[in-house]
Amino acid sequence: MRGGDQAFFLDNGEVQGMVHRPGPLIGVPNAFACYMTGDSMEPRFEEGELLYVNPIKPPRPGHYVLIELQDHQAYVKKLVRRAGDMVIVEQFNPKREITYPAQDVRHIYRVVGQFTDQ
Repeated sequence: MRGGDQAFFLDNGEVQGMVHRPGPLIGVPNAFACYMTGDSMEPRFEEGELLYVNPIKPPRPGHYVLIELQDHQAYVKKLVRRAGDMVIVEQFNPKREITYPAQDVRHIYRVVGQFTDQ
């Protein structure tokens, strides 16, 4: 998964690997993790960090999210707001807001933590 252009989300239902499940995700069905690539969310998330996602915790403005589009492209961003038929997110590098038509958004998952081995 990338934080920039040409990002694709693996949606094949197959386990790609196993990682430690942190306390807040114990017992959460379908919780998953993904690696951050790209620099669009630096300094908050850096390339190589493992991001934990809670697919049942509803995202609200101000939360970090993994946004998956209908074509399976996926991005990590900060949710700004949902306005009618639009979803507005923010990235940090370069700093800008991005607007997606709501019908182009397949899922918005809440990122609940990260692990870095540095």
